[in-house]
Amino acid sequence: MNRSARAGRLARLAALGAVACAAPTLAACEASSAEETDPSASAAAMQSTAVDGGASTDEELASRLEGFAAAAEIDGLDLASETDSPVTTASEHFDETWVVEPSACTELYDATGLGTGDDHGAAADDLVDPVGFFVEGGAMPSGSEPVHSVYVQTRVFGDEEVAASLYPSLIEADCSAYSWTSTWDDGSVSAEHTLDELAEVDLEGLDQPSIRVVYTGASSVLYDADGEVVEEDTREEGWNTYIHVEGPYAIAIAVGGEEDPDALAARLIGEFLDHMNAG
Repeated sequence: MNRSARAGRLARLAALGAVACAAPTLAACEASSAEETDPSASAAAMQSTAVDGGASTDEELASRLEGFAAAAEIDGLDLASETDSPVTTASEHFDETWVVEPSACTELYDATGLGTGDDHGAAADDLVDPVGFFVEGGAMPSGSEPVHSVYVQTRVFGDEEVAASLYPSLIEADCSAYSWTSTWDDGSVSAEHTLDELAEVDLEGLDQPSIRVVYTGASSVLYDADGEVVEEDTREEGWNTYIHVEGPYAIAIAVGGEEDPDALAARLIGEFLDHMNAG
């Protein structure tokens, strides 16, 4: 997939309201040609260049994290292969520069995608898996029409205190709307999100609380290198994003078009925790 095509997909994901673009996952969209040639490359194979001392040096843990994508099942939905990315490190995953306005919403923007201010420091070697979109038929829509979709992203923190910082970053944010822009050599994308609720919630069957962010809409514009508009998308329907942290494990889930999003999120979170703790 060439860069402009990946950028176009990024814009569509922004309008769909995924956590994929509530945090800077352009890094995942900008996978290397080697990774694109072999999208099934195992997480373990990526560990040979990892920095000593981080979670990324644990091949068994990386493989277990990667394995959740195959273990996760959502009725009526399949994982879209074009959004599935291999396990990587926090420093690699969050390697793009972006600007959030107002700047006070930056921590919220980061945290909804499991990002922190330590991703290029002490937490650089944390494991991140941008699992991808689960959609009807396993094929991403061509535009921004409302769809039944679930986006999943997971992370293993090397420091539980850093993991615990996600909740304050969300709860203490005072943001009813924000925009973000990411720029690269031959283009850029700008997106706007509006939200209605940000609260700590107790989901059924879980021992620890989760954070629920209720979005009311989103829009995005993709530009080429000359600043000309390439693609515009708007989503007027809302969706819920859930962030759950338990010990070193964290999961973010964006749910759209689901009759009972709380129940679906609770089930996926429980399955993720069971999967990770089974090792």
